[in-house]
Amino acid sequence: MQLLCRALRQEIYVRLLFAAAALVGGGLLIGLNFPEQSVASVCGLILLLGGLYFGYVLLPQTRADNSHLLHLLNTNPEKIVWVYGLRTQRHPFGLSFSQSGILYFKLADGDEISVGLPATKLKLVSAFLNRVLPHAVFGYTKERAENYQNNPAGSLG
Repeated sequence: MQLLCRALRQEIYVRLLFAAAALVGGGLLIGLNFPEQSVASVCGLILLLGGLYFGYVLLPQTRADNSHLLHLLNTNPEKIVWVYGLRTQRHPFGLSFSQSGILYFKLADGDEISVGLPATKLKLVSAFLNRVLPHAVFGYTKERAENYQNNPAGSLG
């Protein structure tokens, strides 16, 4: 559970970092170009307002405890019907460069939650979730994807 909380926290911090960068970039564009270049000033204003909006939306979520996924795991785990991980490997010029992982949570209402995790931790977190979510189906197959597409709350087999 700690790995999942850490991954959720890291995603929130990255989003906050981008919101702060938009704030600073927008402020700089406005400050450096306001009287002379109206197009750059308008772009700066859009960046500034976007950064403010996303910062305002993300600030209440800075604690991983406030995450929708953890709320579901603690209160309504039966709403999570399918969990699978995806590992991405990058091999430029045939050399293993990096790996990343994403854990997908498919919900009974057709919604989806995804969490970025280190590729090496996907199996460990999946094994933990298998104990927490005994009713959910784990692993990806084309049949499960088609069954979920047709009836998210139904049996995925």
